Amino acid sequence: IRFHDALWLSGLFYGIKPAVAAIVVQAAHRMGSRALKNPSLWAIAAAAFMAIFAIELPFPLIIALAAAIGFVGGRIAPQTFQTGGGHAAQQTTSGEALIDDNTPTPDHARFSWRGLMQVLVVGLLLWAVPMSVLCAVFGWQHDYTQMAWFFTKAALLTFGGAYAVLPYVYQGAVSQFAWVTPTQMMDGLALGETLSLIHISE
Repeated sequence: IRFHDALWLSGLFYGIKPAVAAIVVQAAHRMGSRALKNPSLWAIAAAAFMAIFAIELPFPLIIALAAAIGFVGGRIAPQTFQTGGGHAAQQTTSGEALIDDNTPTPDHARFSWRGLMQVLVVGLLLWAVPMSVLCAVFGWQHDYTQMAWFFTKAALLTFGGAYAVLPYVYQGAVSQFAWVTPTQMMDGLALGETLSLIHISE
């Protein structure tokens, strides 16, 4: 954002952004082809797309509505909401594995209420301390505090990987709070994708 007037940087982003857009589209297609196995699921996905981009419904509301439709529909017509795929569809094997579905769960990985409470307490402290500092230093309405709160909700309300969270981030960062312009968000996404690809290649 600070050096957006630099011509060489703008030229660099003009080359990167189409490649990143292609990566995002390919990832969305890959995720969709695994999850959307019948017309009912395609209809829910299309309705969600229209709800966030055309009607501009809040992302948490769309997730709640989709979950409710899946919950009710899965009980009324389970065959319609059967996604298929996943581990059940993979019939091929590469031979015996050291750890497979029949391997007993080790003691340290077994569920316990005490372990859950410890994780929750530590997690809440790691979130509450910096959030309290932001509120004390800048106030609740400051951009830094609002960004921390917004991405807290993003972390709790989204699932499905980085690309699934993009509509929610766009809705908040661009449309609702105007922290960045659409072009700046695309530049940031291009930069983030480029750096992650460089890291993976190393």
